[in-house]
Amino acid sequence: MAGMPGRHFEVAAQGKTRDYYTSYPVRDDAGDVVGVAVLKKSLDAFDAGLKQFDVSFFLIDPHGVVAVTNKPDSQFRTLWPLARKRSNR
Repeated sequence: MAGMPGRHFEVAAQGKTRDYYTSYPVRDDAGDVVGVAVLKKSLDAFDAGLKQFDVSFFLIDPHGVVAVTNKPDSQFRTLWPLARKRSNR
């Protein structure tokens, strides 16, 4: 984290979970980082709300994995081959 806000999008294909994480440093009066506030949000409700739209949509993680879509055949597919280490998770 290095004292900076962070964001992380996680898709666990084997567990079929999709989560978004965001974090922000907690600082004391001197400006030193003394902790971190973290928010984890499942994307399931987000996904359900978007299914009402007629247009196609895809939310892609940084590794090219389709995490949220209204096209069931595309769910958890990749846009490009994953690195061997990542695909074995």
